[in-house]
Amino acid sequence: MAYGGVLRQRARRGMKKPVTTTLIAVTALMGLLLVGLALVPFLFRDRIVERLRTELNERLDATVTFSEIDVSLLSTFPTLTAEVADLAITGKGQFSETTLLAAKSIGAGVNLVALILDGTVELESIEMDRPVMHVRVGRDGKANYDIVPERKEKADTPRDAVAFEIKRYRITKGLITYDEPGVHIQVEGLQHDGRAKISGPTQHLSLETTADELTARVGGVTYLKKAKTSVALDATIETESEELNVHSLQAAVNQLAIEGSAKVGWANEGTDLDLQLTSKKGLPIKALISSIPNAYAADFAGLKASGAFSLEATVRGQLGPGDNDIPSFSVKGYVRDAALKYPDLPLDISDLNLDANVIHPGGNLDRARIEVPKFSIAAGKSHAKGHLTVTQSLSQPNIDLALDGRLDLAEIAKAYPIPDVEALEGLIAANIELKAKGERVEKLTGDITVADLVYRSADAPALRVLTARIELSPESTKLREFQAQVAESDL
Repeated sequence: MAYGGVLRQRARRGMKKPVTTTLIAVTALMGLLLVGLALVPFLFRDRIVERLRTELNERLDATVTFSEIDVSLLSTFPTLTAEVADLAITGKGQFSETTLLAAKSIGAGVNLVALILDGTVELESIEMDRPVMHVRVGRDGKANYDIVPERKEKADTPRDAVAFEIKRYRITKGLITYDEPGVHIQVEGLQHDGRAKISGPTQHLSLETTADELTARVGGVTYLKKAKTSVALDATIETESEELNVHSLQAAVNQLAIEGSAKVGWANEGTDLDLQLTSKKGLPIKALISSIPNAYAADFAGLKASGAFSLEATVRGQLGPGDNDIPSFSVKGYVRDAALKYPDLPLDISDLNLDANVIHPGGNLDRARIEVPKFSIAAGKSHAKGHLTVTQSLSQPNIDLALDGRLDLAEIAKAYPIPDVEALEGLIAANIELKAKGERVEKLTGDITVADLVYRSADAPALRVLTARIELSPESTKLREFQAQVAESDL
């Protein structure tokens, strides 16, 4: 028994030795690995910085600068993270004075385990802090974002082999400006969050974007002025079937919110469209007014408003390849029993009603029908009402119009904000009935009179119409009276 106990003790000591040795070896290996992970970014940091700087400037038709790069693996393992500080990309040639992109920092994180074991590129995150982007397009059509030189195309990678994912990409406090002749768009306070995934022929994108101020000016007309905007989108692109599916879309301009969905296909020579956009029915009229640049800028917070509106649009069918290959579409909207009162203006706008429809069954655009069965508005003693129908607008315009109104322009200026106007007054009265098809006028009666009209602004010569009167009939349009001044010239 004593001899057996000795053998068992020796056996236990023999088993403990390799276990202990293995644990020591594993611990040492893990320690060396951790030290290596910690030292790699520091040992090769300068090489990485210079290599990246050289590659970017050689591969891009632009000048790329940055102050430093921070690479980390130990604290974020298994994610390799890199952050570029004070990045600036400036064009060359005609765009040498314009910085395409400048950012306080741009960072990214890559999942090394997924890359090594699965061969998939899985970006944990891409983040841009306070980027400033200025896109310019010259009169010759050249753009400062065309900075990637053309290279010989390599053999296509099989679509099934492509696997790529960005779990989160974010832009914080961005400023984006787009300029081309006649067009200026600027986005301030941009906040953007999104996700993207490519799996073979399927690409999925989900994003949420807000902007504190969006200004859009085209051809001298300001369509949006410092508007607060937001967009939320969930979409899929199928590269094999060449289809874009927008599963859900929510967008807002100030208080005007719409939602919708879309399906776009490019498999044929034309483009297949199936689009729907709609606002909530019965939205307060104040939401619609918020999307009008001058109305929103003029003390919108203090605006008192009542009434409701609705808007919806659909597009279905194929666009192209022929000029007459136009999809069917409809746009319908209404404003019901609305009234507005701005806090700094003495008069209110009342009896605001509008029904408007544009309907096209598809094919030649001449088949479109424009209908405004009801329109009315009043301010003080000023008022206007009428209706309009237009068909065959491109070939033989078929018009049915009625308009009855009397406008005191001074009252209009006291009810609705009109910027940059120094003086506006005078009376305009109209009573018109028109039915016509092409050159054949079936009915035209009424007259238009103007008295003591004064218009003066800083950007245009002063205009004064002392008197004007036009008589309308199917046979002729007669100018019975006219006396006016433009600046110092009499007409």
